Amino acid sequence: MVLRGLRQNRSGEQVIQIAIRLALLAALIVWCFVIVSPFIGILAWSVVLAVALYPFYAWLSDKLGRRPKLSAVIVTLLAAAFVIVPATWLGVGLVEGLRAIYEQLGSEQSLVPSPPATIKDWPFVGEWLYNLWSQASTNLEAALAQLAPHGGRHGHRRAEICGSRDFGGFPAPVGAAVGHRKPGDRRAVGAAA
Repeated sequence: MVLRGLRQNRSGEQVIQIAIRLALLAALIVWCFVIVSPFIGILAWSVVLAVALYPFYAWLSDKLGRRPKLSAVIVTLLAAAFVIVPATWLGVGLVEGLRAIYEQLGSEQSLVPSPPATIKDWPFVGEWLYNLWSQASTNLEAALAQLAPHGGRHGHRRAEICGSRDFGGFPAPVGAAVGHRKPGDRRAVGAAA
């Protein structure tokens, strides 16, 4: 009965005003979700870590004489170190590996080392793999061209790109990573491969 009375007392202008407010509220809620959605995974993992590390935090706080702030700082630093140290180690390893590849690209030394003789003794594929590896250590482009029929629709083009040490002024891994175009080539290398 009260709702019917409220509906009758409202004019059309008030109904439109309420509808606009509800629409703006819905748009604001959707917009907030769009802004927060990239962080939902991070928030979920932070809840998991908070629950998992709480017993350690409580134990450490007791051991430090009921000092929760110091305990929180120590737990935070340990958790950050647990993430930062391996990430730094991987980053340094990546830089060293890329430096070694770049030095090999600059020299006339082959990118592929010679195969060990024991590979010939492997059953079924030993002889074939040894011959392919030997060819790759002396002429990588020819070895990749031999594999091109097995590389799908654009396998030959991929073998041609990977086998050349330099294309378009960029070393092969760098050019492939950025999708560099050769002069006169209308397609990006990544699109052709």
